[in-house]
Amino acid sequence: MENIKQLLRDYEYPEEAIPYILKELGTTDYEQVKKLIMPYGDITANRLDRFHSNFKKVSVIHHE
Repeated sequence: MENIKQLLRDYEYPEEAIPYILKELGTTDYEQVKKLIMPYGDITANRLDRFHSNFKKVSVIHHE
């Protein structure tokens, strides 16, 4: 469990989210967790890219 907690910290997950994530993961082993999750910054970067992409589409519609 400690190694999963450290992995989440290494992946820059918010400290307050770690207990909830660990609870959701339950008895999932370390190697499986390592395959399932991605660094927190990558997740939010992807969301921001989608947001900016959608924002550009909306901006074009409003300026036509």
